Amino acid sequence: MQKIFVISFLCLLWVFGILGCSGNSSTDTATFAENSIKPTRVVVRILNLDLALAAMPSETPTPIPPTFTPVILPTAIPIPVQASTNDTTTPTPSCINRAEFVKHLTISNNTALKVGQNFIKMWRIQNSGTCTWTVDYNLAFYSGEIMGAPTSVPLPQTVQPGETVDLQVPMIAPQNAATITGNWVLQDPQGQLFGFGETADNPIEVTIFVRPTPRPTPG
Repeated sequence: MQKIFVISFLCLLWVFGILGCSGNSSTDTATFAENSIKPTRVVVRILNLDLALAAMPSETPTPIPPTFTPVILPTAIPIPVQASTNDTTTPTPSCINRAEFVKHLTISNNTALKVGQNFIKMWRIQNSGTCTWTVDYNLAFYSGEIMGAPTSVPLPQTVQPGETVDLQVPMIAPQNAATITGNWVLQDPQGQLFGFGETADNPIEVTIFVRPTPRPTPG
């Protein structure tokens, strides 16, 4: 009976001990929860800052273009082109010089003459070009045998295109017996030679036969 009482007493002590521990534990737990839930000033500031940042709209910053000073290039000044002073091109003539042979007036070709005989050679020619021949034009020796004549003879008159003129040159038969030919062309005031025919490159000629001097008959 006494054992039962002792055991019962010990059980009651154990139960009260557990209940005491449970009560303190609840109080401590409530106190800890109360202290944990109650925020400090630092926590409030951090929370307010986070809320303010969360409320701010997120914007992408607009890039600022770099500033620069435009470079103004100088205006090009055109350089005047000067005409070359070394231009050697021949100016185009305003008219064309050309002539046509008409006929022999004296001393036909192969006329027999004595050695050293004086004679006058005459031609009739026509102005077949477009230039007017003045007295500044000449009949000029070109090639062959000059036969003692002057190197040039001026025209005796002005000759319009289409007109004819008679030209004469004094000559002397050479000293040697042979067939002799001399060629003549025309010359303008600038010294340019021109001939006869369609291409103005043929001369007019004089051809004579010089007879040998007869030997004296022995007496």
